[in-house]
Amino acid sequence: YTLNPRLRDFWSYCNGATDDLPLYLFDKEFADKAPEIAAAYSPPEHFADDLLSLLGEESRPDYRWLIAGPARSGSSFHKDPNATSAWNAVVRGRKKWILFHPSQPPPGVHPSPDGSMVVQPITLIEWYMNFYQHVYQDQDQEEVE
Repeated sequence: YTLNPRLRDFWSYCNGATDDLPLYLFDKEFADKAPEIAAAYSPPEHFADDLLSLLGEESRPDYRWLIAGPARSGSSFHKDPNATSAWNAVVRGRKKWILFHPSQPPPGVHPSPDGSMVVQPITLIEWYMNFYQHVYQDQDQEEVE
């Protein structure tokens, strides 16, 4: 669902959040609301080829977001929309990405047959507590930080 809090109220919430799954800001219209922020960055060289730009601003799907939140906030397991690639920049704090090969869903996570929907019956905190330690247990791979 969508909430539209005032930014100062959101930061106040962030400073005191103790939830297992705190809310986070996910704003696809930030470039219109704060063009100075949008002008402050450009895609890295490796992502400079933007084929969706050929569609024009009116026709292209959403392609940039401002995402912010307190500790423990974040998305559940998902597949990016429109089979796109993305680049992320962490401005403050830390973010942990957990990536799995498309043919190997994470333990306890159930994608639909076409991969467009993902069912994750537990929160990410519960997933970390119950499954994370087992992910690399029987594989030649190891966690990279």
